[in-house]
Amino acid sequence: MMDSRGSAALLAFFTIFVIISSLVAVYLFERGYGTKLGAIEMRIASDATRAVLKSVETELNQTLKTSVEAAMYRLGRAGREKGEITVAARESFNTRIRAGQSYHNFQSISVPLSDENTLHFEWLPDGSLQATGYLDVVVTHLTGVKGFGA
Repeated sequence: MMDSRGSAALLAFFTIFVIISSLVAVYLFERGYGTKLGAIEMRIASDATRAVLKSVETELNQTLKTSVEAAMYRLGRAGREKGEITVAARESFNTRIRAGQSYHNFQSISVPLSDENTLHFEWLPDGSLQATGYLDVVVTHLTGVKGFGA
């Protein structure tokens, strides 16, 4: 009789031990998997942010080039002054910036307007106009990853 009671207590203890061990194993597995998954999501968000920054940079460069060429053509044909051409190019460029940027999975894309400090125009010896500059673009992904530049 004593043996069967001791066996029942041992079986109960063993069952509780297996249940607790299983719960701890499941918790640790989920935690480890969640950490790995979170790291992968952050890498993907970082890559997407870099890609969007590059896309914004390319678009702004092309817009600037088009703005300069259009201003040179329109105002140059009308015989306007060089200063008027640079003002028109900057205004055209800023008009595109005001239109804004929008990409899927991004909270915000902030592009400041250009001014005399961020956009420099230089007249070349052949009579063409070259524009160079830097804008402090800030791109924020939904996960919180931020990218700066352009």
